[in-house]
Amino acid sequence: MADVVSGRPAADFTLFVTVWTLLVLIYYLLAWPFQVLAHPVAVLVVELMTMVWWLVAFLVGVIDMGGLLLVVGSLGSFQW
Repeated sequence: MADVVSGRPAADFTLFVTVWTLLVLIYYLLAWPFQVLAHPVAVLVVELMTMVWWLVAFLVGVIDMGGLLLVVGSLGSFQW
């Protein structure tokens, strides 16, 4: 049963990060009119968590596609 429900871990984590980002967007849209909900530390922590999770999701996706050998030796348009 678990094999039917579970997919690839990288895709599952990316789906989680996408849903998390939509929840953060809803929080921002609700906190904007009501400034009491928009505590500066809470906004900073939520934004940092979202940023780190997207970074991890992209790294997990790269590793899942075939390993970090895809990115070794190049950084953007620079060849090392």
